[in-house]
Amino acid sequence: MPSVSKKYRKKLDKIHALLSALSFVEKHNTDLTAWAVLALQDDKKRETKARSGSLAKGATIRDILDYCRECGTGYAENTRESLRKHSVKYLVHAGMLISNPDDPSRPTNSAKTNYILHPEFHAILQSKGANNKALIEKWLKHSKQSKPLEWRRDKSLTVEFNGTKLTIHPSKHNLLEKYAIDIFLPALCGKYDVLYFSDTDDKSLHVNKRLDSFLEAKFDVHKKIPDIVVYAERKHVLFFIEAVASSGEIDYLRKAEIDRTFPMQKGIQRRYVSMFLNRKDFRKFSDSIAQGTEAWIVEKPPHVIDISPL
Repeated sequence: MPSVSKKYRKKLDKIHALLSALSFVEKHNTDLTAWAVLALQDDKKRETKARSGSLAKGATIRDILDYCRECGTGYAENTRESLRKHSVKYLVHAGMLISNPDDPSRPTNSAKTNYILHPEFHAILQSKGANNKALIEKWLKHSKQSKPLEWRRDKSLTVEFNGTKLTIHPSKHNLLEKYAIDIFLPALCGKYDVLYFSDTDDKSLHVNKRLDSFLEAKFDVHKKIPDIVVYAERKHVLFFIEAVASSGEIDYLRKAEIDRTFPMQKGIQRRYVSMFLNRKDFRKFSDSIAQGTEAWIVEKPPHVIDISPL
């Protein structure tokens, strides 16, 4: 193990303690992992392989290893694969790092693959005292909620909203809808009214009488309505959510179709959502998702990607 100066040992030990507090996999809570976290906090201007301007804005595996060497670690060239496979990979899986923030559709094996700290994890690293404790508790609570829900094809799923409890068919598609109701919507808009909720076995499982006030014409089961339609009255936002299990992302044609079915209304913001279980699924459709929409990815921790032009 490379020698570490007292200056850096104190910083590394602090990161080790935090990772343990956040229930990071102890086997991979190594100095190399701590160095990766430390490197990605560095916001000094520098040339990087990621062309980001600083490590904090995006660093490749090579950038992180170069930083370690600058700090006197003397890590050998073959450490690069260990850094990738046994440290960075697990930090990404834990939701502490975000891979390819500049291009989420980029394959992870690309030479351009780079990483940044997740904003919430970065906030914990920067916090102190009572605020630090509160942020850690929030992270742990969120992580627990974000663990993949277990389901089997012979075991039904249930979803609850607005005082209604529904039993839905166990499928990947419906599991995504459950995540939307249980995790994303409460976090993004607080109180909301579910106007429409479909099931793979029953397209009209839940139809709120208020739905007609947003439609171009009265509800018809044959209309191509998004999987979930939600209205957040306090925020004046209408959500159109499509759960993408194998197809069904909101591309340009689908967005136009939704706009014809739900005419624009003054004072009401619209959010078009394509929802995915993980980044792998998202990458399959990222090129076809319409600009001006967003993607919700359940992968721990859950996050939202705006699909916008540069």
